[in-house]
Amino acid sequence: MSPPNIGEPVRLQSYDDFWTTDPERFDFDLSISKILETVEGQAQLPNEEQTLLRVSPTVLRHLASTYRIPSAFLASVSQPLDSCGTAFRRQSQHEWDYWCLLPFRLSTVENDARTAGSNQMDPSYHIYLEGQQIAIFGRTIALYMKRNCKTGKTHVFVVNYAGEEFILRPLARVRKFLKQRSSVDLDGIPCFVLLMYIACMLTWWNNALQFFNEELISHEINLQELISNETEGFINTSKVLNAALHSMAAHLHRYKTELQRTGLVLSDLRRYRGEMTYKPNPKPRDREEYGKQEDEKEDDDEASPPIDRELQKIEHLASKLAAISSSVDEMERKVQNILALLFNQIQAINDKTLQAILNASQQETRISQRLSLASHMLSRSMKRDSIAMKTVPHSRYENLSFLVVSSWELTKETLGHFRDAILY
Repeated sequence: MSPPNIGEPVRLQSYDDFWTTDPERFDFDLSISKILETVEGQAQLPNEEQTLLRVSPTVLRHLASTYRIPSAFLASVSQPLDSCGTAFRRQSQHEWDYWCLLPFRLSTVENDARTAGSNQMDPSYHIYLEGQQIAIFGRTIALYMKRNCKTGKTHVFVVNYAGEEFILRPLARVRKFLKQRSSVDLDGIPCFVLLMYIACMLTWWNNALQFFNEELISHEINLQELISNETEGFINTSKVLNAALHSMAAHLHRYKTELQRTGLVLSDLRRYRGEMTYKPNPKPRDREEYGKQEDEKEDDDEASPPIDRELQKIEHLASKLAAISSSVDEMERKVQNILALLFNQIQAINDKTLQAILNASQQETRISQRLSLASHMLSRSMKRDSIAMKTVPHSRYENLSFLVVSSWELTKETLGHFRDAILY
């Protein structure tokens, strides 16, 4: 395999002898990448083509016809964000192929990631961790394998949607592995390329989730400080924190789904292990020599049972995947705990505000009652004054009449006495 041309259209790869001792037994082709590495190159393409895989129709047809790549794999490669499964096919008695898409997350430092905005609520978009100054992007690796168990030849076709650093790292591991192994050693480990990519992906997953967990811890610490300080700007800060936590919760749900897809691939490798490592029966002329070799192997097996290195690697990756999935579950619960703490604090502030409103309302009610009582007393006082204004003049008139009548009676009586005195 020739060194990959990052950001260039896919071209046919030639064999390199240093990759393996028997170049006719192993063929590794790589298709990269969907993103141009230079801004000038991006500007030359229309917007709708900047995220497409840069492969010419001629090369794509040649690859598909040479490797007999299924159309379902090509369709899934063209739309990596869509949900898709895996496929194992037995094309003949001695030949099989397998393909899958493996989503994963990368933690990178990019200035443009700060402008994520409301798109961070979309798990298919990247999320920017403000406290860590890190962005976590979603990427996909599509891998197609075909093996002829009779000839022992294996073809691997990979489409890697990650950046240059993350493309070259698994290739370096594959190159190192092939230098250390012979073609005979590869017969018992037909899926070693897929396992190496899964191992790299789990490492990237682990790194991204570590930043994710540190961001959650920083949010929890900041929230505790805000609660202890009881600052007036808590409500404004809580809005930003609430949005960030809900975005992180949405991404964690998506992470679990993507990790389950990796687990599905490992389950397929266990399920089809026997067919992938199938060895055809030897020819009649080789049976005698083959029988001697088998007898020697049986003698060795009595001392120690055969070791399936690739199966051990599968189980190790499965256990690592389970540990990563458990950490995602733990972070989901941590997000819920922080949200509950935030909600409780907001509820406590709302309760205090409501209690203050109730106290003010009660005080206002008491003042209103006092005002009403004072108004009632004033009304009664005014009523008494009004009654007094109406009754006092009338009594005076009655007294005046009584005095006038009494004076007239006295005058009449006096005049009567004078009259009687004159007559007598």
